[in-house]
Amino acid sequence: MFWQRFFVVITGVPTFYLIIYFGGWPFTLILFALMLLGCYEYARMAFGEKNQIHSIWLMGAVLLVLLAEKFHFSPGVDFYIQIAFFSLLALSLWGYERRNATFPHNHLIKMIFGFVILGWMGRYLIRVRALDIDGSAFLMLMFAIWAADVGAYIFGSLIGRTKLSPNISPGKSIEGYLSGIAFSCLITPLFGLYFYPHFDTRSVLLIALILAIFVPLGDLCMSMLKRQAGVKDYGGIIPGHGGIMDRLDTILWGIVPGYYLLFLFELI
Repeated sequence: MFWQRFFVVITGVPTFYLIIYFGGWPFTLILFALMLLGCYEYARMAFGEKNQIHSIWLMGAVLLVLLAEKFHFSPGVDFYIQIAFFSLLALSLWGYERRNATFPHNHLIKMIFGFVILGWMGRYLIRVRALDIDGSAFLMLMFAIWAADVGAYIFGSLIGRTKLSPNISPGKSIEGYLSGIAFSCLITPLFGLYFYPHFDTRSVLLIALILAIFVPLGDLCMSMLKRQAGVKDYGGIIPGHGGIMDRLDTILWGIVPGYYLLFLFELI
């Protein structure tokens, strides 16, 4: 498991760096593909493998918002977010009225939550990448999030003794959580000396600290959903890492506060 994760990291991170750096259509197409795969995995987790209508409906709602964000549809992305919400409401009402067994009583809540994660939060991936030419702002946030995740996994495996949340994610420890914070605060400014030297180091350190503290809470929230659904991972498409959503969840929870922190610390 460790070596699978390690191989994916050492091959995947440089690839994603190039995609982030050059931006443009490659970034947009890959991002859209990942988000749609995330919709499929989330709907399968929430409603079961055979309920394709939920996957398709969620994909449509998320795609509408991502397209509106990318191409600046008139009268604004908030209008299309509202349309997406109404479409999810219509699907839930239709399923409930027909007493369809594939529409659980909390169907609307699950669909809206999936849309918020993949659509409303997901559009900030586009928004952050558009902040500069070389993707340095996007890359800095990714380093902060990834470093916290990697640090928590490595040091949690080595020295983790005290369970952070045994009922939700037994594999996570307080030692790993604290190590992830420390690792992110070290790695993010260190890489910044080369990848984004024009950013103030103290501001980068504070952003890494804030994201490393709070983003794992979002990760635990997604783990709680998997626990309730009785699954360990969203999928198995990435060796040693699970599904696309298993990698996207922390990024999505971090990209929104990261976007506003960039402005708060006047890095943009």
